[in-house]
Amino acid sequence: MKTVITIIFSLLIFVSCKQKEKSGIEFSDKYLSSHEWVIDSIYGSDEFIRDWIYFTPEQKFYRFSKNNKSYVIDSALIWKHNKVFKNNSQLFKIRGIDSLNIELKTSDKIYFAKRWNTFHREQIERFIKNNNFKLKINGKWKLDSLEIKKARMPSYCNEITSGAIFDFEDNGRLKVYQKDSINYCNKYSYRIREKEISLLEYDMILNFPIIEFDKNKLILESRYIQKNAMNEKSWKAKRKGFNLYFSRIER
Repeated sequence: MKTVITIIFSLLIFVSCKQKEKSGIEFSDKYLSSHEWVIDSIYGSDEFIRDWIYFTPEQKFYRFSKNNKSYVIDSALIWKHNKVFKNNSQLFKIRGIDSLNIELKTSDKIYFAKRWNTFHREQIERFIKNNNFKLKINGKWKLDSLEIKKARMPSYCNEITSGAIFDFEDNGRLKVYQKDSINYCNKYSYRIREKEISLLEYDMILNFPIIEFDKNKLILESRYIQKNAMNEKSWKAKRKGFNLYFSRIER
């Protein structure tokens, strides 16, 4: 009899633990709104996402992507504790896995998100502000002229001249083609932050201030001269910067 009671008691504990595991940890609204979160994957998929999500203290939900045509995916949606609503319909149900991880579940997908940095409202404002630039720059641009004869784009494009093509892809990648080439000489991840474009190559960041920008015209400042350029004009351009003048050829 004692053995039977022990077995039943053990089963009850096991079932209780399983139910708790299934429902997830209990969390407060402050738990979600104190940090920014990063969605990096979907259960059952090899797709790498890298979306940034925010739960504000005012019960607003934001979702942004650095690898999308638009930085803004969802803006100022409503969230209430463990649910996010869009047009009065539930978009996500949230489940806490542990103190560092949550799940966002839709009708057919489960997104996995990690807790990141401390929440800063400026991050939300920056994504929204820079989205206008992102929507404009998507597409191919032709280098019409530059203030020196030849420039370069680290690390593998050592000769950039008039006629080069810069292809800003929707997914946040920039491919640079030398004049008349069908193969790109380098590929970067790019980010737009106010009046500057930042290119990332491995652990190296290249910054290009935006001098002028509209839907058909782009002027960037560069400091990257050819490696073998030893004349005074080139070194002066490296110190002070020189302009690259682009026109749009394809959206």
